Amino acid sequence: MNLAIDLKGENILMDMMLNPEACKTYFGKIASVVERFFTFIQGRTGSNSISVNRVVRHIEKPVYLHSECTHTMISEEDYREFLMPWDAQWCQIYRPYGIHYCGNDPHRHAAAYGELPALDFFDLGWGGDIAHIRKHLPHTLLNLRLNPVDINSYSHAQIEGFIRQGVALSGNPYLTGICCINMDAETDDEKVRTIFRTVRELREEMK
Repeated sequence: MNLAIDLKGENILMDMMLNPEACKTYFGKIASVVERFFTFIQGRTGSNSISVNRVVRHIEKPVYLHSECTHTMISEEDYREFLMPWDAQWCQIYRPYGIHYCGNDPHRHAAAYGELPALDFFDLGWGGDIAHIRKHLPHTLLNLRLNPVDINSYSHAQIEGFIRQGVALSGNPYLTGICCINMDAETDDEKVRTIFRTVRELREEMK
């Protein structure tokens, strides 16, 4: 969907309503190109998702982390009809398989994601209902993304509080990651250190 919007803009959303069968064929052609591209990159480098989120480098096997940023623009019903078939197919072929959803409403698709044959990694945008997502994805590593813009206005105590709350809501610290990417020069280095310190403290508390 990300690429379809790059290529057709808002017309792809209109096609989903007015020309659904042709739209499915169009998505299929894009999926074929994407699959050829990521298998080629992985064959040459051993990875294909570092540019999506470098957290994947900490996982033993290469993760195919599929970007679904634009799914915040569609309903769960549209996802199920037009795009879920590709996730369902790829998650059985390319394991570990992950979905990147950087919007603030990843919980809207949690039920559908929970019906996929496998989902090993879910990179979810800050603001989502973490407990609801965990309910549908009990065995998935939930990677919680801090907001790189809002972090500039947070105090150190707020940053720590948000991280601790997110990990608690996830319900399984062993299947929870924390990250914050795309921070800019306005972000205080001490706030970055607060993120690392809080995660380190949580690890110590788990021992």
